[in-house]
Amino acid sequence: MSKRTQAIVVSAILLLAIASHLAGRMHWDAAWLALGGPPFVVAGWALLGHLVTLDDDSPGGFSNPDDSPSLWRNSLIELLAKTLLFAFVAVAVISGAS
Repeated sequence: MSKRTQAIVVSAILLLAIASHLAGRMHWDAAWLALGGPPFVVAGWALLGHLVTLDDDSPGGFSNPDDSPSLWRNSLIELLAKTLLFAFVAVAVISGAS
């Protein structure tokens, strides 16, 4: 996936999470759930999928047979970014609930 596509997807997730938070604070319960559900599921799915396949990027793993430390480091950085994104979405959506 290109960097531009990644930026668009992350931006959409963040905007939906913020919109969900605002809808929840305005007591628009249907909009809160409709706006908050998709980013919560997508961010959680990305994080869980990365955790399940993390061992493939480890040195000697399926995706890293040459023991490249940069590939492993980049995978861990990406995992951290996905964790932070999921944490932000979870806090924004849940704290918006009435």
